[in-house]
Formats: sequence, C-alpha cells, structure tokens
Amino acid sequence: MNNDTITINGFDLSEVIRIIEIIRPVGNVRSIATNDAPLLGVNLQEVRTGAKIIKVKFAMQERNGMTLEQAKHTLAGVFNTSEAVRIIISDEPDKYYMGLVAGSVDMDNVTRWFQKGEFELLIPDGVAHSTTYRKFDNGTVQSDKIVFSLINDGNVPAFPIVTVKH
Repeated sequence: MNNDTITINGFDLSEVIRIIEIIRPVGNVRSIATNDAPLLGVNLQEVRTGAKIIKVKFAMQERNGMTLEQAKHTLAGVFNTSEAVRIIISDEPDKYYMGLVAGSVDMDNVTRWFQKGEFELLIPDGVAHSTTYRKFDNGTVQSDKIVFSLINDGNVPAFPIVTVKH
C-alpha cells in the first residue's frame, strides 16, 4: 500500500479505504478514423481525443464485517454523483480533475473484515486543472487595449480567467 489519498467532492477517501495503486495513463483515449489509401497505407480522416480513465485499486479493513459494510455504504454515497465533481489526488496537490466513478465497484472478500476492490474515475474533459494562480502585470498598451503575454505550461489550450481590480 502507498500513502496516496484521493478526495472526491470534498470527502477524503482515506477515511474508509487504503489506496493500493493509482493507474493514470499518459494522455487520453484517442479514436482515429482512417480509410484505405489508393496505393499504400491509410488516409487519416479524423482524430478525436476522448476522456481519461484513472483506475484505483484499494483495500478496506475494519474491526468486523458490520463496520466494513457500513464503510462500504459510506463509500457508495460518495461515489453516487450524477455529474462530474472535483477530484484531488495527493501526489498532484497543485491540480484537480473533474470526474465521477464509472462502472461497478466490485470487491474481493479476502476475509469478512478485509476486502479489496477497484474503481474507475471517468474524467470527461480528460485534463488535470491547475489550482495555481499567476499574477500578470506585464501588460503593454497597444492602441486602445492592454495586451498581456501569458505562458501555458499545460499540454492543451487553456483560456485564462481574468480578474480586474480597479
């Protein structure tokens, strides 16, 4: 087991589970449409970038079977969302994902008071959002506008949220 924790919609899952492994793929699911080229290979028709799937393997251990079942009910309540919620993984403290649990959460009964399981987090937009804010005061006046030069350290286009203080 490791020391990683996940917070889903403000609830720290370490209250009911111990994370064994978090599996985050590089990039997102990609769908590529092609058709046969006249002589050799294929022609690309379309490339789509889909959602990200994060797999989490975990264990639950309680004093007895009854308290374990109560913890499972608590976990089910946290997972029961109909829209994407904020997900924070402890080894990326400056980022968060917007997602929800997809599919079923199956459990292996090692003993009555100790069980192992796995769940998948579906991240519809497929990106980790930054929690860091930057202050930009390097504006240059061009005609009747003030233009700022911003650097995006991410790997997808990001549109800034601008707050103006008078």
